[in-house]
Amino acid sequence: MNIVGTIRRSQIVSIYGPGAIVNLKYGDASISVVMGDLDSWDLDAAQSKKYAKKDEPRLRKALEADNIKISSFRLPPVGDKDDTAQFSQSLIAQIFPKVLICPNCRTVKKHHQWISEDQYGIKKYCPKCQTNMSANKKSYVVPSRFVVACKAGHMQDLDYQFWLNQKLKEKNQETDCEHKNIKLTQDGDGLGISNLKLICLDCKSTAGMNDIFSQEFKCFGMHPWKSNAFTRKESCSLPARVVQRNSKSLWTACRKSLISIPPWKADLPPELTDILHLIEKKEVKEDRSIVIDALWSSIEEICVANSNYDLPKSIDEFKNFIEERITLTEAADSNLKKDEFNILICKDDLDPNPHFEKRNQDIKKLAKKYNFIDMLVSVPKLREVSALYGFRRMNGEKIVFLNEGNSQNWLPISEMHGEGIFISIKEEIVKKVVSEQAPFENLKELDTKKKRLALLHSLSHLLIQSLAEFSGYSLSSIKERIYFEEGQHGILIYTSSSDSEGTLGGLSRLAQPERFEIILEILLQKINYCSNDPICGHGLLSSANQNNGSACHACTLLPETSCEYFNETLCRNILKAII
Repeated sequence: MNIVGTIRRSQIVSIYGPGAIVNLKYGDASISVVMGDLDSWDLDAAQSKKYAKKDEPRLRKALEADNIKISSFRLPPVGDKDDTAQFSQSLIAQIFPKVLICPNCRTVKKHHQWISEDQYGIKKYCPKCQTNMSANKKSYVVPSRFVVACKAGHMQDLDYQFWLNQKLKEKNQETDCEHKNIKLTQDGDGLGISNLKLICLDCKSTAGMNDIFSQEFKCFGMHPWKSNAFTRKESCSLPARVVQRNSKSLWTACRKSLISIPPWKADLPPELTDILHLIEKKEVKEDRSIVIDALWSSIEEICVANSNYDLPKSIDEFKNFIEERITLTEAADSNLKKDEFNILICKDDLDPNPHFEKRNQDIKKLAKKYNFIDMLVSVPKLREVSALYGFRRMNGEKIVFLNEGNSQNWLPISEMHGEGIFISIKEEIVKKVVSEQAPFENLKELDTKKKRLALLHSLSHLLIQSLAEFSGYSLSSIKERIYFEEGQHGILIYTSSSDSEGTLGGLSRLAQPERFEIILEILLQKINYCSNDPICGHGLLSSANQNNGSACHACTLLPETSCEYFNETLCRNILKAII
């Protein structure tokens, strides 16, 4: 085992979670790894790091509503350059794909067939090309650009020998050759798949790669990211297909996120997490009291050692604290956005909260000109927590759950701090628009709920683009949270950072009415004009996607990091009905 690269803590939950492929540079060599499952995490290191364990009752309840039962959450372990224990804050990954190719001679071999430069067998090089190069420079082999995966979540190497045999069989040119010496060459100057050719040096057979994506392969039910992967094969009847190693369809995160709101508080010592779960899983108050009595010496020791937290000082206070937590959790809605929306539209002052602050704006003057606005709220402080509970492959419907089939009853989370703006649309205007069909004529037939989403989602995207021009934040760093369920009619536009201090206020300040009026003027221009009009205005640029109407990259679509719904259910023409 050796440390071969670094990734940010937040990337574990977003793009590089268990089962995802990560490309890394290890010295002069390029390597590709698949992130290990939760069983492979360095748990001792994760538990010893401050704030590594997190207790989020609302998030846990929302996951339980989806039959995902866990006891706690954990932040991925982090370390610094001065860490004396080499692997104390590391995660485990496996080399994948195992098929590697020499970039010079184009020879294709499996990982174990190449020569290792280091004792860990990570850096592999081609000995044939080494003799033709300077003594201090090696021809390091690179990962195959193709892997095979199915919609059930399985993944395996592409068998190049099998592909060559298949193509020869189609041409009735089968041979007895085992194709042990093959090369993947490139004909002509093009870099496309049609220019790739597989050649066997022993029998001189050749096969093109141009139709490799259209062929189906047998799935062997492999999980290369799991501990003891070779003993965890499953039977799978689904066909597998070839996909490029860096394709986004190979790993799509399944996450659930929340915005921390009062009266729930997130500041608790990580040492209390397991104790709280042990106490709160008791259904009867008297049983909880007995557990607290038995554990009080340990609880008191933790409370004293963490004096910087606002914790109970006596056993009676702690018992009341537990009952209040349980009452709050029972009152929480499993639909996380419902409680958030109610807090955001609340006109009363809220109790001080270290992770949430909002300021209702006076919009009497602004509402005379833009009468669709119900509320405008500046959110100078917020905290976003996202839990990764699984992933999908190849755009399939099956979710591979992280805590399924292993011994872990927790999930990884990320914690981000930031600021934002909340805008609420008058409910009567929303109801009037969704009751009509004309504004949605460029979209496929939608039910009332989808119409609400289309209206609010389209408004959110154009607002984000308008805000990005003045806030100092790039489009990719601004995100949305749409509240469109029955009785909800709002948009939270926010930015966040893994820094515990959050962001600098450039976005939340724009909620001031005199500044927001300028944003709305820009929004009005974006609704009416697009550089691709009239083609975009008639929905022709999104004709291939029936979920979108008048929407294109020049007017409405956003970077993937910004959009909550994958740039779908969008149409700027809808907004002409409210503005």
